[in-house]
Amino acid sequence: DNGGCDHNCTDSIGSYNCSCDIGYILATDNHACNDINECNERRDICEQVCNNTIGSYLCECDIGYQLDTNAINCSDQDECAVNIDGCDQNCHNSIGSFFCSCNKGYRLNVDSKTCDDIHECSEGLSGCNQVCNNTIGSYYCTCFEGYYLSRNDRTCSDINECNTSNGGCDHTCTNSVGSYTCSCNDGYELNFDDHACDDLNECTLGTHLCEHTCVN
Repeated sequence: DNGGCDHNCTDSIGSYNCSCDIGYILATDNHACNDINECNERRDICEQVCNNTIGSYLCECDIGYQLDTNAINCSDQDECAVNIDGCDQNCHNSIGSFFCSCNKGYRLNVDSKTCDDIHECSEGLSGCNQVCNNTIGSYYCTCFEGYYLSRNDRTCSDINECNTSNGGCDHTCTNSVGSYTCSCNDGYELNFDDHACDDLNECTLGTHLCEHTCVN
């Protein structure tokens, strides 16, 4: 019956001794073996977390760390490098943790991982002078008819249509903010196309001042 010893029995002259395996301590009855709680005995046995087991112990690490090959110390775990971060766009490692960020034109969601498009137009962030067009991750400005987009890609300036082919007017082109109008010289009237000038037949219209015969 192993001398009544839990683990090891060593015979001696006229007697015997019980002993215990590593990780156990001999009880006061000198026969039973009780587990040694190494975590309580040696507070520094593990760098971070110590879990006692029957006859031994295991070291573990806090979240954001991983156990070194010596099974005692803990090193920072780079969540970004091993793709366990769950970041939608950008991952930034930190000691024992990490954080996510988003590209320009996106905003970090409440879950601190996914990224939502920023609607610059509806939020009034575009700076567009006239028309704002939202796109995924960005936006662009455009102008109303009669205006052109300035070099800053935001403000709109009036197009002087009269400077280009007289605005298509036969006679006189008058520029206005965002538009222009055509007009005709005396003796002409503006065509229905608002550009061409048609001769007025004063003789037919009866607007002449001739005493006898009117020749248009």
